[in-house]
Amino acid sequence: MDIESKIKEMSERSKIPIEKLKEKWEQYFKHYRPDFDSDDACNDYIMQIFLGKYVLRPPVKQYTFVPIGFSPIMTTKKGTKQSYLFILDSDKKIRPILMRGDVVYNLKKISLFKLYKDVDLGEMPNGGDLTADDRSEFLVPYEIETTPQKFLESLVIPRITIKDAKNHLSHKGSDGYVDRSDWKCIRGVMKTPRYSQDNDDKQWGFLTLTDKSILNDEPTILPDGKIVQPGIDVSISPWLNQYPADSEVEVYGTLDIDSRSQKPAMRAYYITPIHIATLGVA
Repeated sequence: MDIESKIKEMSERSKIPIEKLKEKWEQYFKHYRPDFDSDDACNDYIMQIFLGKYVLRPPVKQYTFVPIGFSPIMTTKKGTKQSYLFILDSDKKIRPILMRGDVVYNLKKISLFKLYKDVDLGEMPNGGDLTADDRSEFLVPYEIETTPQKFLESLVIPRITIKDAKNHLSHKGSDGYVDRSDWKCIRGVMKTPRYSQDNDDKQWGFLTLTDKSILNDEPTILPDGKIVQPGIDVSISPWLNQYPADSEVEVYGTLDIDSRSQKPAMRAYYITPIHIATLGVA
């Protein structure tokens, strides 16, 4: 088998650099060669793996970016795990990466606010969201010369109060869905943080924020009798929701109207502490 020509052909079809495929081929060959009687048999096996892994699939491109947040892991109706990783791309735009299947568990290993270079990602047909699969390797994070707080400040994300949240809802696309890249920032004090445990079937996290802009607000009662306290409800990954109640934090994410309470609510993808509550904390 002419390995060189096969790799070249696969590189052209998959749009993956030939040097990267060569490197991967060598890794597979060293690993599997002891299982085969000849080099040709081993190479034939590897070629079949590479066809399924790199060629007979939607193409990928290499991207360089800084991860800045992520969503909780959800399960689709078909039972597929999925989440979104949010990045700042080389054009300084916030973009979501759809993570599906086992790749979602990479989220806990990915270092936020570090630089990742030449990661293989696909792109959705609409040209918006990127996609990650088992070809996407988040291996070597590089340090950047700024803190997460300073980095986020440089993005000029609108900073708003809870009182004014209804006037700064995130933009919706023509499909009626909120633009996941249209982030807002709210600073407030956390109340009633709660979140799922790692062994729960469904991952979730919630907290309520209060700030001085709602000083004179009163609780409201919904038609079903539920009492809604002043503040703004925030959904967030349990892997990010780890600060104690009464901590002052800034949360970053999208704003929309909750269909039940008819109040603004936030889907947060990053949280940063301003003052961590310690009174009564062991």
